[in-house]
Amino acid sequence: MCGRAYSTYTAEELYFQYLNRKGWIWQVLPLDLELTPNFNICPSHHCPVLMVKDNTLAFRSMRWGLVPSWAKSIRDAERYSMINAKAEDIEQKRSYCRAFTKRRGIVPFSGFFEWGKFEDSKQPFAIYRQDQQILSMAAIWECWQDPTSLKEL
Repeated sequence: MCGRAYSTYTAEELYFQYLNRKGWIWQVLPLDLELTPNFNICPSHHCPVLMVKDNTLAFRSMRWGLVPSWAKSIRDAERYSMINAKAEDIEQKRSYCRAFTKRRGIVPFSGFFEWGKFEDSKQPFAIYRQDQQILSMAAIWECWQDPTSLKEL
């Protein structure tokens, strides 16, 4: 699965795609990140995540990478952060199961990159929708707080 993605959408396109749905109670919150085109989104970067909290649909800025609950420092959190969960074992793995059952979201991307062989070298290939619409990637999330600095990731 991808370790690099890109986005070219605007905040208006996000709201139209996801929040303009009949029957949902939703919040329009200013995104706390710049939505400028970015062709190198990678783990540890912040991305907008669509989530439901208290029966409200909203975007939140979240860091890409799931911090294990047993991490005792920011160094541990950064070193052992997980960026991909396999569908076949997400329900069983202790690292993911709590987030999978209670904290899900959608990460909007314009596309992502996969590496493939081309002649004698590796080359990134962009994967995107043919109609150029926003891709919806499944996400799970957790809140983690550094016990020393009380900084939240």
